[in-house]
Amino acid sequence: MKAATKEFLKMAGGWRRLDRALHGYIYYVHYDGYVKVVLRLGRWLVKHFPRSRFLRTAYDYFFNRYHAKVLREEDAKRFVTLHRDIHADPSIAEQIIPFKIANKIVLENPEYIAVTDCPCRLEKNPAYLKEHNDLPVNVCLAIGKTTVNFWLEKIPQRHTRRITGEEALQIIADGHKKGWINTIWLKDVTGGRTGILCNCSKWSCGGIEAMKLAGLLKRTGPKSPNILIPSGYVARLDEKKCIGCGTCVEVCPFDACKLNPDTQKAETVYDKCMGCGACVDFCKGEARELVLDLNKGIPLDLDKL
Repeated sequence: MKAATKEFLKMAGGWRRLDRALHGYIYYVHYDGYVKVVLRLGRWLVKHFPRSRFLRTAYDYFFNRYHAKVLREEDAKRFVTLHRDIHADPSIAEQIIPFKIANKIVLENPEYIAVTDCPCRLEKNPAYLKEHNDLPVNVCLAIGKTTVNFWLEKIPQRHTRRITGEEALQIIADGHKKGWINTIWLKDVTGGRTGILCNCSKWSCGGIEAMKLAGLLKRTGPKSPNILIPSGYVARLDEKKCIGCGTCVEVCPFDACKLNPDTQKAETVYDKCMGCGACVDFCKGEARELVLDLNKGIPLDLDKL
């Protein structure tokens, strides 16, 4: 067994949680196949058993162990320009990532950055990706020596390569020009820590789709988790500047923008807004901005950790 694999298995659970370590190994080595199977199974189950209590419980179990926090573009860029290790106090981390499992804000050797093909986009056919301006697929980022070395060793077939912080910044910036958003992912079987930074599209992101599928199950319990949690910001609209073009409605990944038929002005659906900033990026009238809203959680700002 090579050193990179040993270090990853140790991070993912080690001998004490060998089940998690092996699951994490399978998850990354078969990244695209894993995501494809989970998405297709999730669609089929929701379609055929939408009222199943077991299915609602299964989604809760899955989301509690595999989830992401939405990031503003500037917060995402801090992950790829970091020059120090971060081990956030667990009590603080759990406030920012409000889950009992997979809530560690840990970054070790963050100067190690790698990019690989996005498994969510690989689940789509090339014509679909081209139609929705969802290319390139080589945009999924790992941050931290352990995961980067494991990716380089185990998944070179997905065009995995180590990149500089400047290259990562360009990938993030290019994505925002297409309407993509950033999310930082945590999974129990990969160490339960931050380290996977995604450039997500409303057309292809498995997390966004899983969130919408779960919504079809009418999971109304107060403790029902979501796979995506807000950035800590909300989009505020200056109605005087709004020209009613509807661009925000088109680009919002979460259906949180709508046009008022009476005023022909945009509105923000507060409960759906995740503070991603897509509407701000594309607002032709410069009528939108992201503002801090602690009802949407605490931002993951690395400068404050």
